[in-house]
Amino acid sequence: MNKTLKSVAVLTVIAVVCAGLLTVANYFWKAEEPQGVTPEILAIFREMIDDDSAEFYELETGGLGLHENINNIYKASAGQNKDIIIIRATGIAGSYGIVQMLTAINTSNDTIISTKVYRNKTDRKDGLQDLDAFKGLDNQTLQNTQFDVISQSTITGNAMSDAVKLAMAQYESNKQEILDAPAKSYDLLTVNVSLEKDIENISPGESVKVLIEIISTNTRKANPKKASVDITITRNGDKISTPRPEISYKGNKAIYTLTLSRIRANSYEINVKATIKKITAEGSLRFDIKDKLELEVIKRMFEGTTEVTLIEEDTET
Repeated sequence: MNKTLKSVAVLTVIAVVCAGLLTVANYFWKAEEPQGVTPEILAIFREMIDDDSAEFYELETGGLGLHENINNIYKASAGQNKDIIIIRATGIAGSYGIVQMLTAINTSNDTIISTKVYRNKTDRKDGLQDLDAFKGLDNQTLQNTQFDVISQSTITGNAMSDAVKLAMAQYESNKQEILDAPAKSYDLLTVNVSLEKDIENISPGESVKVLIEIISTNTRKANPKKASVDITITRNGDKISTPRPEISYKGNKAIYTLTLSRIRANSYEINVKATIKKITAEGSLRFDIKDKLELEVIKRMFEGTTEVTLIEEDTET
């Protein structure tokens, strides 16, 4: 009896250990989605907008504050119509799983060109009666429309329409920010250095806040919280002491804020190096602070000037 109990206990421990190992393995070696616009994704996009010459690139939307179920946004860079973005958004089908929808939007008139099911992880293959029902709708009309779902697939169908409605609502609320977003970088770790204020609004004697963002595209492989950060500041080429930064974390970013007190009318350069194990990223910023008198002289030199005429010089004199 005791031997039987011991055997059961040993098997239970082995099962628990194996389950734990599988969980860890799945965490670290989980198949990742392809980055950027792969040939397969591009083929889908071209079919959606009926343009075999179209090209797309993914936008960097990490800092726009979009809804967490907005997965990716892509923008047309070539083709018959460049005023197109495609948004991939997730709809939740309760306990049945998720669906992901692609919504192609014409940004010149803010209407839907087409939609397509990108991924369906529910047990219902279809959900909506007609995906073409979205075509030509603007956001207001879309939000007030109830779409027909297939019998026995109500939850999946509603999740599909929810994903399209979310994509359009987020687009309308953040249109300019989305259109101004840069192309997404696929470096595992990047460093951005910027000033809190525009350089034109900074005068000698003021304090200036410098913002340093350590951004990771995969926090499992490169967690910005674990980054070793080296900051070097020079003034007119001479190294000066680096103020102690304030550190905060937001999503996939570590944000370092440091204050330069009573800056002078000099040239400044800030170099940042972030390291996580063998992964390294660098960023820098250079800016010049002008003296108030110098700025006033420059301003008065051109005060009232409406045009400038170039005078040819005699190179022999």
